[in-house]
Amino acid sequence: MDTVIFTGGVPLEELKRDRPREYQQMLERGDLEKHLMPAPQTFEVKLWRRLGFTALTIGILLIC
Repeated sequence: MDTVIFTGGVPLEELKRDRPREYQQMLERGDLEKHLMPAPQTFEVKLWRRLGFTALTIGILLIC
């Protein structure tokens, strides 16, 4: 479950791996520092993942 939809941010390592061109452009423009945000706490990530999987399960059950 991707927590970006709940937290509004992408971990820096994930950005480097999944969107290298966008990361490189931010570095070249000097925008990277402006877009950095604090990493979510471990309990927050677990909470958002559980919420996401619960919503997904409810959606699948409604379709069935």
